[in-house]
Amino acid sequence: MLKNEITYLILFFCLEFGFLLKVNAQQIYVEIGAANAIFKDYQNSKGENTLEAYSSKPLRPFLACGYRLNILNNKVHLNIGLNESSYRIETAFLLNNTTIPTTYKLSYLGLLVGTNISIIKWKDIMFQLHAHLSNDWLTSAVNEYENHKIDLYRQLDKRILRYHAGLAMQYNVSNDIDIFLKYTIANSFKLQSQDFQNGEHYSLLTKSLSIGLLYTIRRW
Repeated sequence: MLKNEITYLILFFCLEFGFLLKVNAQQIYVEIGAANAIFKDYQNSKGENTLEAYSSKPLRPFLACGYRLNILNNKVHLNIGLNESSYRIETAFLLNNTTIPTTYKLSYLGLLVGTNISIIKWKDIMFQLHAHLSNDWLTSAVNEYENHKIDLYRQLDKRILRYHAGLAMQYNVSNDIDIFLKYTIANSFKLQSQDFQNGEHYSLLTKSLSIGLLYTIRRW
């Protein structure tokens, strides 16, 4: 089922790409960066937070690509893109008053839609606000502690809805090329495990820093 959804997602992305190329000069973007994550507002089936309040948040790389549509005089842009991300959350849980270190490894493929709004322009530099929604599909999930390794793929939400917001700085290199630096905070709507320890609730909070390249496609 997940493979079919991903196939439809890629087909939809390609069709939209072909359509947007016809309506105006567009930009393709490629973005790389690093992100960390925590389980925010975690509660178990008893309404307790048994995970350590302070988790280690190692940075993990991510990759994104897509296209940007100019919808208002180069001040407001619509973005549509795909992203592949993985997160490593190092925390601990309490068992009989004993703290046990544990690591979660999660990977997602997502479709992201949103806007960039330019607020300040100085020479060839633009400062922007951005806000997006993404639909992320879980591709793998593993929990490791002590000598145990548990596959959580069947136990977690296969698809999550997340909202993203942040700041960006864009520099115009030439008529066809821009580069940008972006900081983003993203959170998911409240999630619930489907099978594992029924009653768990949490959200996935991430912070990322990325750099990207924009290439303008001229109409033929």
